[in-house]
Amino acid sequence: MDQIHNILDEQPLLKEAIAKVRNDIEISNEQKLSLYESAAVGLSARGLTHEIRTHLTEIRMRMNNIQKLSKIKNVSENDFTPELRAVRSACASMTNTIGLIDPMLPRARRIKSNINLLDFLNEYITSRAYGFDFEKIEINLLNTRNSLTIRCNQSRLLQVIDNIIRNSVYWLRRSDSIFNIKIKKEIFIEFTNSGLIIWDTGIGIDKKVENNLFEMFVSAKPEDSNDGQGLGLFISQQLLRDEECDIRLLSERNTFGNMYKFFVDFSGIVL
Repeated sequence: MDQIHNILDEQPLLKEAIAKVRNDIEISNEQKLSLYESAAVGLSARGLTHEIRTHLTEIRMRMNNIQKLSKIKNVSENDFTPELRAVRSACASMTNTIGLIDPMLPRARRIKSNINLLDFLNEYITSRAYGFDFEKIEINLLNTRNSLTIRCNQSRLLQVIDNIIRNSVYWLRRSDSIFNIKIKKEIFIEFTNSGLIIWDTGIGIDKKVENNLFEMFVSAKPEDSNDGQGLGLFISQQLLRDEECDIRLLSERNTFGNMYKFFVDFSGIVL
Protein backbone atom coordinates (compact mmCIF):
# COMPACT_ATOMS: atom_id res chain seq x y z
CA MET A 1 0.00 0.00 0.00
CA ASP A 2 2.86 2.37 0.84
CA GLN A 3 4.38 1.71 -2.56
CA ILE A 4 1.08 2.63 -4.25
CA HIS A 5 0.93 5.88 -2.27
CA ASN A 6 4.52 6.68 -3.22
CA ILE A 7 3.76 6.12 -6.90
CA LEU A 8 0.68 8.35 -6.69
CA ASP A 9 2.68 11.03 -4.89
CA GLU A 10 5.32 10.95 -7.63
CA GLN A 11 2.82 11.31 -10.49
CA PRO A 12 2.76 15.14 -10.50
CA LEU A 13 6.56 15.16 -10.61
CA LEU A 14 6.52 12.62 -13.43
CA LYS A 15 4.02 14.70 -15.42
CA GLU A 16 6.13 17.79 -14.88
CA ALA A 17 9.25 15.97 -16.06
CA ILE A 18 7.47 14.67 -19.18
CA ALA A 19 6.16 18.16 -19.94
CA LYS A 20 9.67 19.57 -19.62
CA VAL A 21 11.11 16.94 -21.94
CA ARG A 22 8.41 17.64 -24.52
CA ASN A 23 9.05 21.35 -24.28
CA ASP A 24 12.80 20.82 -24.69
CA ILE A 25 12.17 18.67 -27.77
CA GLU A 26 9.92 21.34 -29.30
CA ILE A 27 12.52 24.04 -28.66
CA SER A 28 15.22 21.81 -30.17
CA ASN A 29 13.10 21.20 -33.27
CA GLU A 30 12.43 24.94 -33.63
CA GLN A 31 16.15 25.67 -33.37
CA LYS A 32 16.97 23.06 -35.99
CA LEU A 33 14.38 24.44 -38.40
CA SER A 34 15.74 27.96 -37.89
CA LEU A 35 19.21 26.65 -38.68
CA TYR A 36 17.95 24.89 -41.84
CA GLU A 37 16.18 28.05 -43.00
CA SER A 38 19.26 30.20 -42.47
CA ALA A 39 21.45 27.65 -44.25
CA ALA A 40 18.98 27.53 -47.16
CA VAL A 41 19.17 31.31 -47.55
CA GLY A 42 22.97 31.12 -47.49
CA LEU A 43 23.04 28.46 -50.20
CA SER A 44 20.70 30.45 -52.43
CA ALA A 45 22.59 33.69 -51.84
CA ARG A 46 25.78 31.94 -52.83
CA GLY A 47 24.22 30.97 -56.14
CA LEU A 48 22.82 34.45 -56.64
CA THR A 49 26.30 35.99 -56.35
CA HIS A 50 27.32 34.00 -59.44
CA GLU A 51 24.48 35.59 -61.39
CA ILE A 52 25.33 39.06 -60.10
CA ARG A 53 28.95 38.62 -61.22
CA THR A 54 27.64 37.65 -64.65
CA HIS A 55 25.56 40.84 -64.82
CA LEU A 56 28.52 42.97 -63.71
CA THR A 57 30.76 41.37 -66.35
CA GLU A 58 28.18 42.20 -69.01
CA ILE A 59 27.91 45.80 -67.82
CA ARG A 60 31.70 46.26 -67.81
CA MET A 61 31.97 44.86 -71.33
CA ARG A 62 29.23 47.15 -72.63
CA MET A 63 30.74 50.19 -70.91
CA ASN A 64 34.08 49.43 -72.56
CA ASN A 65 32.32 49.28 -75.92
CA ILE A 66 30.66 52.63 -75.22
CA GLN A 67 34.03 54.11 -74.30
CA LYS A 68 35.55 52.87 -77.57
CA LEU A 69 32.62 54.22 -79.59
CA SER A 70 32.97 57.63 -77.95
CA LYS A 71 36.47 57.95 -79.42
CA ILE A 72 35.29 57.33 -82.96
CA LYS A 73 34.55 60.34 -85.12
CA ASN A 74 31.14 60.76 -86.71
CA VAL A 75 29.55 58.16 -84.45
CA SER A 76 25.77 58.49 -84.15
CA GLU A 77 23.44 57.99 -81.19
CA ASN A 78 22.10 54.87 -82.87
CA ASP A 79 25.52 53.26 -82.53
CA PHE A 80 25.24 53.54 -78.76
CA THR A 81 21.70 52.22 -78.57
CA PRO A 82 22.48 48.43 -78.49
CA GLU A 83 25.09 48.93 -75.77
CA LEU A 84 22.84 51.11 -73.63
CA ARG A 85 19.96 48.69 -74.08
CA ALA A 86 22.18 45.82 -72.91
CA VAL A 87 23.31 47.80 -69.85
CA ARG A 88 19.71 48.62 -68.92
CA SER A 89 18.74 44.97 -69.36
CA ALA A 90 21.62 43.76 -67.18
CA CYS A 91 20.75 46.33 -64.47
CA ALA A 92 17.09 45.27 -64.49
CA SER A 93 18.05 41.60 -64.30
CA MET A 94 20.45 42.29 -61.45
CA THR A 95 17.65 44.08 -59.58
CA ASN A 96 15.42 41.01 -60.06
CA THR A 97 18.22 38.71 -58.91
CA ILE A 98 18.85 40.72 -55.74
CA GLY A 99 15.10 40.88 -55.20
CA LEU A 100 15.03 37.10 -54.77
CA ILE A 101 17.03 37.29 -51.55
CA ASP A 102 14.53 39.18 -49.39
CA PRO A 103 11.59 36.75 -49.92
CA MET A 104 13.89 33.90 -48.87
CA LEU A 105 14.73 35.42 -45.51
CA PRO A 106 13.20 33.40 -42.66
CA ARG A 107 9.83 34.79 -41.68
CA ALA A 108 7.56 33.65 -38.86
CA ARG A 109 7.13 29.98 -39.59
CA ARG A 110 3.43 30.05 -38.82
CA ILE A 111 2.73 32.70 -41.46
CA LYS A 112 1.24 30.79 -44.36
CA SER A 113 -0.50 31.99 -47.48
CA ASN A 114 -2.49 30.56 -50.37
CA ILE A 115 -0.13 30.11 -53.33
CA ASN A 116 -1.06 29.24 -56.90
CA LEU A 117 1.89 27.16 -58.10
CA LEU A 118 1.63 28.28 -61.74
CA ASP A 119 1.66 31.97 -60.79
CA PHE A 120 4.48 31.37 -58.32
CA LEU A 121 6.66 29.57 -60.87
CA ASN A 122 5.99 32.07 -63.64
CA GLU A 123 7.12 34.86 -61.31
CA TYR A 124 10.22 32.89 -60.29
CA ILE A 125 11.18 32.11 -63.91
CA THR A 126 10.70 35.75 -64.92
CA SER A 127 12.94 36.94 -62.09
CA ARG A 128 15.72 34.61 -63.28
CA ALA A 129 15.15 34.95 -67.02
CA TYR A 130 18.46 36.70 -67.69
CA GLY A 131 20.43 33.94 -65.98
CA PHE A 132 18.59 31.22 -67.91
CA ASP A 133 19.16 33.06 -71.19
CA PHE A 134 22.85 33.53 -70.39
CA GLU A 135 23.25 29.81 -69.71
CA LYS A 136 21.16 29.03 -72.82
CA ILE A 137 18.73 27.00 -70.70
CA GLU A 138 15.11 26.63 -71.73
CA ILE A 139 12.43 26.28 -69.03
CA ASN A 140 9.36 24.20 -69.90
CA LEU A 141 6.15 24.09 -67.85
CA LEU A 142 4.06 20.98 -68.56
CA ASN A 143 0.41 20.15 -67.82
CA THR A 144 -0.22 23.62 -66.39
CA ARG A 145 -3.95 22.85 -66.29
CA ASN A 146 -3.14 20.69 -63.25
CA SER A 147 -1.74 23.66 -61.35
CA LEU A 148 -2.57 23.52 -57.65
CA THR A 149 -3.23 26.11 -55.00
CA ILE A 150 -1.45 25.22 -51.80
CA ARG A 151 -1.18 26.78 -48.36
CA CYS A 152 2.33 27.07 -47.00
CA ASN A 153 5.11 29.42 -46.01
CA GLN A 154 6.14 31.23 -49.20
CA SER A 155 9.79 31.80 -48.27
CA ARG A 156 10.26 28.07 -47.66
CA LEU A 157 8.65 27.21 -50.99
CA LEU A 158 10.99 29.64 -52.74
CA GLN A 159 14.03 28.16 -50.98
CA VAL A 160 13.08 24.62 -52.04
CA ILE A 161 12.28 25.42 -55.68
CA ASP A 162 15.37 27.61 -56.03
CA ASN A 163 17.62 24.87 -54.68
CA ILE A 164 16.29 22.25 -57.10
CA ILE A 165 16.51 24.56 -60.10
CA ARG A 166 20.02 25.72 -59.20
CA ASN A 167 21.17 22.11 -59.01
CA SER A 168 19.85 21.59 -62.54
CA VAL A 169 21.60 24.74 -63.79
CA TYR A 170 24.86 23.60 -62.16
CA TRP A 171 24.91 20.22 -63.88
CA LEU A 172 23.64 21.51 -67.22
CA ARG A 173 26.42 24.12 -67.19
CA ARG A 174 28.98 21.35 -66.70
CA SER A 175 27.60 18.90 -69.25
CA ASP A 176 30.15 20.00 -71.86
CA SER A 177 33.26 20.50 -69.74
CA ILE A 178 32.97 17.50 -67.38
CA PHE A 179 30.99 14.87 -69.30
CA ASN A 180 31.96 15.98 -72.81
CA ILE A 181 28.40 15.67 -74.08
CA LYS A 182 26.40 18.06 -76.23
CA ILE A 183 22.80 18.41 -75.16
CA LYS A 184 19.97 20.86 -75.52
CA LYS A 185 19.86 22.44 -72.07
CA GLU A 186 16.32 22.22 -70.75
CA ILE A 187 14.57 22.13 -67.38
CA PHE A 188 11.07 20.66 -67.15
CA ILE A 189 8.50 21.34 -64.44
CA GLU A 190 5.42 19.14 -64.70
CA PHE A 191 2.26 19.86 -62.73
CA THR A 192 0.47 16.85 -61.27
CA ASN A 193 -2.67 16.52 -59.14
CA SER A 194 -0.53 16.33 -56.00
CA GLY A 195 2.64 18.32 -56.69
CA LEU A 196 5.49 18.94 -59.12
CA ILE A 197 7.90 16.72 -61.04
CA ILE A 198 11.14 18.53 -61.89
CA TRP A 199 13.94 17.27 -64.14
CA ASP A 200 16.50 18.39 -66.69
CA THR A 201 18.30 17.05 -69.76
CA GLY A 202 21.61 16.64 -67.96
CA ILE A 203 23.45 13.48 -66.98
CA GLY A 204 21.15 12.72 -64.03
CA ILE A 205 21.94 11.53 -60.50
CA ASP A 206 25.19 9.67 -59.94
CA LYS A 207 24.38 6.04 -59.08
CA LYS A 208 26.78 6.27 -56.12
CA VAL A 209 24.52 8.70 -54.30
CA GLU A 210 21.03 7.88 -55.60
CA ASN A 211 20.09 5.86 -52.50
CA ASN A 212 21.19 8.46 -49.95
CA LEU A 213 20.81 11.67 -51.94
CA PHE A 214 18.76 13.43 -49.24
CA GLU A 215 21.18 12.72 -46.42
CA MET A 216 23.44 15.41 -45.01
CA PHE A 217 26.74 16.10 -46.83
CA VAL A 218 25.93 13.81 -49.76
CA SER A 219 26.93 15.30 -53.11
CA ALA A 220 28.31 14.20 -56.47
CA LYS A 221 30.03 17.55 -56.95
CA PRO A 222 33.86 17.48 -57.02
CA GLU A 223 35.34 17.38 -53.52
CA ASP A 224 37.96 20.01 -54.38
CA SER A 225 35.35 22.48 -55.63
CA ASN A 226 33.59 25.26 -53.74
CA ASP A 227 30.27 24.56 -55.41
CA GLY A 228 28.46 22.89 -52.53
CA GLN A 229 28.65 20.74 -49.43
CA GLY A 230 25.76 18.36 -50.07
CA LEU A 231 23.29 20.24 -47.88
CA GLY A 232 20.78 21.66 -50.34
CA LEU A 233 18.53 18.65 -50.87
CA PHE A 234 18.77 17.59 -47.23
CA ILE A 235 17.64 21.03 -46.09
CA SER A 236 14.90 21.15 -48.74
CA GLN A 237 13.48 17.86 -47.52
CA GLN A 238 13.52 19.00 -43.88
CA LEU A 239 11.72 22.26 -44.72
CA LEU A 240 9.14 20.42 -46.82
CA ARG A 241 8.46 17.83 -44.13
CA ASP A 242 7.80 20.55 -41.59
CA GLU A 243 5.13 21.81 -44.02
CA GLU A 244 3.65 18.26 -44.20
CA CYS A 245 5.15 17.82 -47.67
CA ASP A 246 8.07 15.79 -49.02
CA ILE A 247 10.49 15.36 -51.90
CA ARG A 248 11.80 12.15 -53.39
CA LEU A 249 13.70 10.81 -56.39
CA LEU A 250 11.55 8.87 -58.83
CA SER A 251 12.77 5.47 -60.06
CA GLU A 252 12.55 6.36 -63.77
CA ARG A 253 15.95 6.52 -65.51
CA ASN A 254 17.13 8.67 -68.41
CA THR A 255 19.12 7.70 -71.52
CA PHE A 256 22.31 7.79 -69.43
CA GLY A 257 20.87 5.12 -67.13
CA ASN A 258 20.52 7.47 -64.18
CA MET A 259 17.57 8.55 -62.05
CA TYR A 260 16.79 12.17 -62.82
CA LYS A 261 13.26 13.18 -61.79
CA PHE A 262 12.37 14.83 -58.47
CA PHE A 263 8.81 14.65 -57.18
CA VAL A 264 7.79 17.41 -54.78
CA ASP A 265 4.71 16.15 -52.96
CA PHE A 266 2.28 18.87 -51.83
CA SER A 267 -0.68 16.53 -51.30
CA GLY A 268 -0.89 17.39 -47.59
CA ILE A 269 -1.41 21.14 -48.18
CA VAL A 270 -3.52 21.28 -51.37
CA LEU A 271 -6.56 23.53 -51.05
